[in-house]
Amino acid sequence: MAAGFRGDPFTQVTPPTAFGDLYVQEFESAQWRGVALYRVYPMPMGGYVLLMRIASGPRQLWPNYGAVAINVATSTHCRAQLTPSSGSGGSRDRRGRNRENAARDRLSPRRRGRGRAGFSL
Repeated sequence: MAAGFRGDPFTQVTPPTAFGDLYVQEFESAQWRGVALYRVYPMPMGGYVLLMRIASGPRQLWPNYGAVAINVATSTHCRAQLTPSSGSGGSRDRRGRNRENAARDRLSPRRRGRGRAGFSL
């Protein structure tokens, strides 16, 4: 896992714990709390594939809403096939920005409003 969350360094990270066929790792910072759930799939030619779900939210709301965030994270399934983009620059929007960065900017905390108490997944 990364050394911080949303620019806030982790103050505590638990070691990975096996839970059925998943590994679970909790993390916490001064403002955020969450859990990462992941599976590891070995590839026949070497290497691994990780399937990861992350549930997180404001630390003060986690006791009441953490279970909701975890349920949403574990029930969300992507069925899109990953395909490489043509060209090395990635896909661009009409303003010439990288589409992945443009999507991230639309969902950034400054755009959503800092006063909201929503969880991000």
